[in-house]
Amino acid sequence: MHNPEEQSEEAHHLAPAPRPRRLWPWILGVVLIIITLIPIGILLLLEMGFSWLARQAMHDFALEHEMVIEGKHEVSASLLGSSITINDTGLRDAGRGDARPFMGFASLDIDTSLWAALRGRDLVIDHVELQAPYLDLRRREDGSIPGIPDELQAHWQHDDPPPALIMLAGALDMARGILLEQPQGRSGEDAHVVHLRRLLVQNGSIHFPDPLVAIDNNGDTTCAFSLQGVTIEASDLSSHPQPQQTQSLRISLDTAAAGSGQLSLQHSPLNGGAFTLSWTDVPLQHIAHPTMSGDLLSAYNPQGSGNLRWQLAWDGAGRLEGQLTVSLYDLRIHPADSSDRQLQQLAVLMRQDDSLFTWEVPFSGSLSEPLAPQLSWEHFLERLRQHYLEGPDDML
Repeated sequence: MHNPEEQSEEAHHLAPAPRPRRLWPWILGVVLIIITLIPIGILLLLEMGFSWLARQAMHDFALEHEMVIEGKHEVSASLLGSSITINDTGLRDAGRGDARPFMGFASLDIDTSLWAALRGRDLVIDHVELQAPYLDLRRREDGSIPGIPDELQAHWQHDDPPPALIMLAGALDMARGILLEQPQGRSGEDAHVVHLRRLLVQNGSIHFPDPLVAIDNNGDTTCAFSLQGVTIEASDLSSHPQPQQTQSLRISLDTAAAGSGQLSLQHSPLNGGAFTLSWTDVPLQHIAHPTMSGDLLSAYNPQGSGNLRWQLAWDGAGRLEGQLTVSLYDLRIHPADSSDRQLQQLAVLMRQDDSLFTWEVPFSGSLSEPLAPQLSWEHFLERLRQHYLEGPDDML
C-alpha cells in the first residue's frame, strides 16, 4: 500500500508545469492601438488647425487693410471634407471711422473636391453658395466711397466720364474675353485648371454711391439703380474649358427704382452659344442723369419708360447674329427754350402721340469683331424723327 501523501507528491511531480503567460499579444495590441490613434489624433489636430487657420486668415486680412470684422463671424472648416462655411460676417472700414460695414454676407459655403485635386493638377470646386451678400458703396460725408482705394476715388466724381459707362464697358470687355478664350491643352508640369461645377448667389444687394435721382427707401436715401434680390446661378465654369463643355450663367435682379433685369449665357467652345439680356421698366429720367450718360441726354430732359432686349447667338466658329431691341413708351422730351426748332417741334408731337417707339439694331460679324453699323446715337435720333415727324407707318 502506498502512502496517500507519497501518491500526492508523486502526482504533483508528474503534472505538467504551467506555461508562462505570453505578453507579446498584449504588447502587439497596445502598439496597434497606438498606431491607429496617432493618425486619428493628427487628423483631428489638422481639422482644428484648419478651422483656426481659416479664421486667422480673415483676421489678418482685416488687420492689414484696417478693417474690423462685424457679426458673429462663425467659421467652420474641414480639411477631410474639403469645405469651409462662414456665417454672419461683415467688414467695416475702421481706418476711416465708418459706423456700418460696407460689405458682408449671411453665409458662405465652399465645397472643393480634394481627392480630385490630389489625383491631378486641377482645382475642382464642387459648389460655392453665397447667401445675402451685400456691398454698400454709399458715400461718406467727405464724399469718399467705402472700400474703394484712394487712387480710384476720382473715377466716381461727377466731372469725370460717367462711372456707369466705365463699368458697362469693362463688363462687356471681360465677357468678350471669356467667350473668345479657346480651349487649351496642358503645357508643362505647371498647367493648372480651375473648375467650378456650381455657383449660387441668392438675395444679394448693392448700394451704389451716387443717388442719381435720390429716392427714400424706408427712410434711407439710396441710388435708384441700387440692386436688390440679386440671384446668380452658374454651372460648369472652367478657366480652360474643354471643346464640348457647356458653361452656363443666369442672373436676375431688381433695382430700387429703375426696373428689373435678367441675363442668361450659354457657351461651348465647339458648339457656340447664346446670350440674352433684358431690362424692363427703366425710367428714362434716370438714364438721362449725368452719372449714367454724361451730357448726352441733358439737352432733351426725357421722361417715360423703356424696355431693352439684346439677343445674340454664335456658332463654334464664332460667327455672330442677333438683335438689340429698345422699346420706349410714354416718351416725352423737354428741351430748353434755346433748342433748335425741329427739336421743339418733336417735343410737341410726342405730347400728342402715345404710340410705342421701337428701335431695332441688327448684329452680325463675329465674336472677335461684332458688327452693328446702326448702333449709334445719330441713327437713334434719325429713327426717332422718322417715327414722330413722318409717322410710324413710314418707318423703314
